[in-house]
Amino acid sequence: MTSEIVNIAGYRFVDLPDRDALREPFKSTCDEVGLLGTILLSHEGINFFLSGKQSAVDHFLQYLESDERFQGIPLKISYSDRMSFRRMNVRLKNEIISLGLDSIRPAEKTGESITPQEFKTWLDQGREIIVLDTRNDYEVRLGTFEGAIDLDLSTFRAFPDAVAESEIDKINNFLRYQEEPDYVDEILNFADEKEIGDKPFNNGDKDELYQSALEIVKSEGKAST
Repeated sequence: MTSEIVNIAGYRFVDLPDRDALREPFKSTCDEVGLLGTILLSHEGINFFLSGKQSAVDHFLQYLESDERFQGIPLKISYSDRMSFRRMNVRLKNEIISLGLDSIRPAEKTGESITPQEFKTWLDQGREIIVLDTRNDYEVRLGTFEGAIDLDLSTFRAFPDAVAESEIDKINNFLRYQEEPDYVDEILNFADEKEIGDKPFNNGDKDELYQSALEIVKSEGKAST
């Protein structure tokens, strides 16, 4: 049987000061052509996953492209024999991807991105790369990159705490995998000590270790940090 239903997913971080006013037009556009799924609108952007016939999807995308803020959003497209959702929802949210940190504003500043082809080239070249898997735990169980650091996240909102707790392990794992770890012992011994002099090992010591390790990695020139 030929799959007749098209499923599309996409998101974009972009400032939406008119978030509330966008809700009804999006809902009406989807209802008009029988699309089902969810659209999340926040002041930081849009996130959507919709299901319907090709003509309905085309109608939605034409409406989406009419607003320059939503032009050219990369889409994930799949096909199915039946609708993937039971209803159509347009929800107003504080975040389109829950993180719980008001100070994070992806529409204003994000890290540098690379293409999948560039990433593969780096791997083929044998570059020293730390891969941090930020997906939910059930997604990681379906497959991940060899050697990737699994933070065991039940939801992405747990990411900030998980990163804070894993900083020392992350840098230790990185240092252990260097080809010539002639400078590792001192740092790892420092991390493993229960006491430093007469003072207990505390978070301040961990911060010192992490910064020291980063400086060594930079000076050795064995990784981009």
